[in-house]
Amino acid sequence: MTTTVCEALPERTALLESLESFRRGTSEAPMVTKWPHALSEGGAGDEEPSTMTFVLYSNDVDRHGDVISTDDWVLDSHQRNPVFLWVHDYRQPAIGRAERVWREPHRLLANMKFAPTEFMTARSQPSTGPRSSGESR
Repeated sequence: MTTTVCEALPERTALLESLESFRRGTSEAPMVTKWPHALSEGGAGDEEPSTMTFVLYSNDVDRHGDVISTDDWVLDSHQRNPVFLWVHDYRQPAIGRAERVWREPHRLLANMKFAPTEFMTARSQPSTGPRSSGESR
């Protein structure tokens, strides 16, 4: 069953509100287990894999106190092999590829097309383990 953006809006809104509360320091970090409409199954068997837009980098100060201006990024190597890795783990298969990478003021963005791999399918399924019931973190 495909989850439409309209059906996912209340969940997305709640997630964004909890992330903002965490950013302000008024609440704990929310646990994000999956993005329900990221990998929809679609009705047609020939449908292309889903795409999403990601902010790859922003000019905000990172957790180490560093800032790299998006104007300073050299993307030649990435353009030759524009893959996205699961948590930057090169031992796992790529989860998708960047269809388009561009700069906006103070941000580097990309449209990512998810790969129809067994690895990604497993990660798009609802969790049935202890995390799904909130028993562990």
